[in-house]
Amino acid sequence: MTKEKIFKKMKTWNNIFVVYGIITTIFSVLGLMKIFTTDWESVLEIQKQSNEALGISSAGLTIESIKPSTFMTVMSILIILVTIYTIYMAIKNKENISNEQKVNNLPYIIYLILLVYGFISSFINSKTNLSPITSMTSSMTSMPEGLPTVAVVILVFIIVFAGLLLFLNIAPSVKMLRLNKKLDKLNDDNITEEV
Repeated sequence: MTKEKIFKKMKTWNNIFVVYGIITTIFSVLGLMKIFTTDWESVLEIQKQSNEALGISSAGLTIESIKPSTFMTVMSILIILVTIYTIYMAIKNKENISNEQKVNNLPYIIYLILLVYGFISSFINSKTNLSPITSMTSSMTSMPEGLPTVAVVILVFIIVFAGLLLFLNIAPSVKMLRLNKKLDKLNDDNITEEV
């Protein structure tokens, strides 16, 4: 692959990284604003009514159990700030790509680390909140026959959609890292040819 092709692909993937990062940041900020503006007592009441309609016990359901913890809120703010910084660094890389100079890998590595943190955090949070899910699945067996089939279809759709989002999250960073490695290898080959 020639240097020109590598820089052309880098420009494309860096632009995808920046645009997707901006969109993700906007949704993250909106989600964070919702945490601060939500009437948690109303949410608690709605949750209790939903549980009652499904035949699930609401014992132990409190505002603290449905509201994100202070730690998670602070981490969300930090992640948004770090994501904004990675977008800024990727925009700076855009200039380097235009000048066909070496690109800084840091924004793409940081973004991948944030993704891994997000997956681990989601996994840990889902493990601690399993009791409503297990109650709901046990109550689904008493529901009408067609409903579990619909639930399976919805679950498959969610898994496919989540896989697509995962690909969109990971692909730009991984591609930029691979292209930068190819560029380094190409530069190393050119240096050895000159010697």
